[in-house]
Amino acid sequence: MSSDDWNTLNLVHMTRAAVLVSQGSLEEAEEHARQAFAAIADWDTPNFKGDSLVQLAEILAASARPEEAMTVYAEALELYEQKENLVAARRASDAFEALRAGTTP
Repeated sequence: MSSDDWNTLNLVHMTRAAVLVSQGSLEEAEEHARQAFAAIADWDTPNFKGDSLVQLAEILAASARPEEAMTVYAEALELYEQKENLVAARRASDAFEALRAGTTP
């Protein structure tokens, strides 16, 4: 499969996850968020991977699983820092810190 196909699959799953979150279907949204990341896991795309992980972390946080969400935010932060994406890194860091402080990101 070409990288364009994997990227499309990633975007389809991310979009589906977003729709499911808005409908309150967190378990199914988590499944799609994980599939979105899996679609690009083997590609050298730190920003896309980070975006997929942030979405997953948000779903985990909304599912009252803050420890798991913090772990995933930390993974996303590492990817953003690797790519020197300071804006996305700051957002991931802020969300991580909010969870650690016990507040909603």
